[in-house]
Amino acid sequence: MRLDGEATATAAMAAARAIVRDLDPTLPPRLRRIEDIVSESMAARRFSLTLLALFGALALLLATGGIASVTAFAVARRRPELGIRLALGAKPSDLLRLVVSHHLGIIGAGGAAGLAAALVLARLLRSQLFGVAPSDPWSFAASLAILGAVGLAACAVPARQVTKIEPVEALRAE
Repeated sequence: MRLDGEATATAAMAAARAIVRDLDPTLPPRLRRIEDIVSESMAARRFSLTLLALFGALALLLATGGIASVTAFAVARRRPELGIRLALGAKPSDLLRLVVSHHLGIIGAGGAAGLAAALVLARLLRSQLFGVAPSDPWSFAASLAILGAVGLAACAVPARQVTKIEPVEALRAE
């Protein structure tokens, strides 16, 4: 089923081909719709931006795994210390807050360093940005919010394991 505009365009192209054929039958009529020309001209850029988005998603996935791994390793190394704190009367919620606040501080420092680097590198990518200024505050705020949420989620599992530490077992490991 064709739309009225598409049917009109097809009829107009057929009429134009007939006119070209009447004027010079040896000319091959190269008539195309403007939408097709624009689509072909944007294909390379669309492919590049799709690859950029895929690599960005992969980088986010790798960053999440890295944050979770480093947090799990840091919590495992502090297990005896956290067990001693529990044995001396600390509540599991205090240990949870201690671990999460420590790692959120690290994530915040990384976010600040990343923001500074992004502001510098955005100037180099100015030609690739469409409809967005290189220092668009909403884009940077959204990026920081997403990475902060990912960092919080990545440190949540190892931090929850802190609440399940048995003081006696942690002291035996020491």
